[in-house]
Amino acid sequence: MFKKIALPVIGILLALSIVFGASSVLASEGNPPADDWMEDGDFPDWFMIAAEALNMDDDAFWTAFEDGKTIEEIAKEKGVDAQIIVDAIVAAETEFVKEFDSVEDFSQEEIDEWLEILPEEAKFFVEEGWDFEEFEGADWFTIAGKALGMDEDALWEALEDGKNLADLAKEQGVSQEKVVEAIVAAERIFISEMVTEGELTQEEADEWIAELDEEAKSFVEEGWDFEEFEGADWFSIAGEALNMDEDALWEALEGSKNLADLAKDQGISQEKIIEAILAEEQTFIKEMVTEGELTQEEADEWISELDEEVKFFVEEGWDFEEFEGADWFSIAGEALTMDEDALWEALESGESIADLAKTQGVALEKITDEILSAENEYTAQLLTDGEITQEEADEWNGMLAEELESFANESWDCEEEVE
Repeated sequence: MFKKIALPVIGILLALSIVFGASSVLASEGNPPADDWMEDGDFPDWFMIAAEALNMDDDAFWTAFEDGKTIEEIAKEKGVDAQIIVDAIVAAETEFVKEFDSVEDFSQEEIDEWLEILPEEAKFFVEEGWDFEEFEGADWFTIAGKALGMDEDALWEALEDGKNLADLAKEQGVSQEKVVEAIVAAERIFISEMVTEGELTQEEADEWIAELDEEAKSFVEEGWDFEEFEGADWFSIAGEALNMDEDALWEALEGSKNLADLAKDQGISQEKIIEAILAEEQTFIKEMVTEGELTQEEADEWISELDEEVKFFVEEGWDFEEFEGADWFSIAGEALTMDEDALWEALESGESIADLAKTQGVALEKITDEILSAENEYTAQLLTDGEITQEEADEWNGMLAEELESFANESWDCEEEVE
C-alpha cells in the first residue's frame, strides 16, 4: 500500500540493532548463567534489569514506558540515579559475555570490543525514548473494515485523510458499538486460542480481557496520523519530476529500470529529481526541528547525508522480483479461474487452496503441476544467471514437493498474525 522508503526509520532500526546485537548473537551459543534478571537460555533482559533497579513491578514499568517516557525520566521521577541502571546493565551483560571466553565463534578481541562500547550502549538505552505501538492478536483494522462494509483500500484512504473509525462508522450508518463489539469478539477468540496453546495463562488472559473493551473503544475513536513521521515521499516526488503517474512509474521500476534510466528516457536530467527530493526532505526536516521532534544537531547530521542518500536512491536498480520466484498464489488463482480479490477473500475466510480446488471442480494436481513447472523454470533461470549453484538448485527442487503439499493444504487464517 505504501510505496515509500523510510530512510530515517531504517537508520533508527539499525541503531537499535547495534544495542542488542552482541547479546543476541552471543546468546545463540553456550548456556548463560541463571539469575533473577534472566531465564535459562536467554541473554540479559535490559528492560527487566532497569525495572528492578527502579523497584517497579512489570506492569507499572511498562505502563510508564509505553506512555513515551524514557528510563532516565522514570528514574528521575522515582528519585533513582540513572547511572545506577546503566551500571546494573553493564554488570549483568559483562557477566553474561564472560561465559563465552572459550567459544570458538567469538575471539577475545571481539568480546573485548563489545565490552568496551557497552557502557555507552547502556547509557543510550537508558536515555532513549522507545515509542511502542502494539497491536497483537486479531487484525483490528481488517475487522473494522468488514464491520463498516469497506474494502481495505477505501478504509486506509479514509484513515490516511485523518478520519478515525468512529467518523467512518457515522458516515456508513453503522453504530460505533458494532465495530467495537466485532473487535472484542475476534480478540477474545485469539486470546482463548493463546490459552489453549499454552502461550498465555488464564490469569494473563483475564487481565488482557479486562482491558479489552476500553482498548477497542480507544482504537475506534483514535485519530491515526500516519504521515507524522513519514518524511517526503521520494517515489512520488520522482514521479512528478518525471511527469509519470504512479502506475507508470512503478511498472517501469518493477521492469528493472531505475530512476536515472527513467530520467534519461524522459529527457530529464537526473539532477532535477535529486534536487526535487532534497528540497522536499529539507523542508520536512525543518518542520521537525520547529515542532521539537528533532534537535538542530540531529537535523544537520541528517541533512549532511542527504545528497549521497538521494543520489544512491535515484541510481539504484530496484529489482523487486530478483528473489521472488514464481507467484504461487497468482498461478493458483488462474488455475481456479478466480481473480485476486475473490481468491484472497476465500483464503482469509479460512479455506485452503485444496478446498477451493474442490469447490471449483479443479484437480488439485493441475494447480501443483503448474506451480512446479513455473518454479522449475525460475530455478533454471537463476542457475543460468549464476545466482545459485547447481547444489542449491537441487536442494530447492528436492524440497518442492513437500512445500507444495503444505501450500495447497494450508489454511491461511490471515487474521491471526501480529499487527
